[in-house]
Amino acid sequence: MKSRVQIARGRFHNGYNCSQTVVCTYCDLLGITPSDGYRISEGFGGGIAQTRATCGALNALVILAGLKRSDGKDGAGETKMETYALIKEMFADFQRQNGALTCRELMGLDTGKPMRLCIDCVTDAAALAEKYLFPDLFEKE
Repeated sequence: MKSRVQIARGRFHNGYNCSQTVVCTYCDLLGITPSDGYRISEGFGGGIAQTRATCGALNALVILAGLKRSDGKDGAGETKMETYALIKEMFADFQRQNGALTCRELMGLDTGKPMRLCIDCVTDAAALAEKYLFPDLFEKE
């Protein structure tokens, strides 16, 4: 299957927030509708409700990882630690690529020097979704 990274970029340019962009690009592969994906991820844009905390595109990876990996059992479940490990790996990869995990740092709000544009964070998160969550599904770009 062809990569969806460009689809994610297009969504961002059409007004989706950074989290919605990534979630809605892949939600059909995880059994939810784009409308549900849009609603689930709405509050995570701008680093969680524009607080500039963890990058919204990264929050999208957390949502997608939970949908992909969780066994959905009440209580402790059996997949939680594996899901946490996968998310940590994706976050570490993103941080290696971009130098930060928070919207505030990536946007350079304290330094006046942006490290990465939002569209680039969306691009990187979409590529990470394909690499870690759907490794055998998408062609390499």
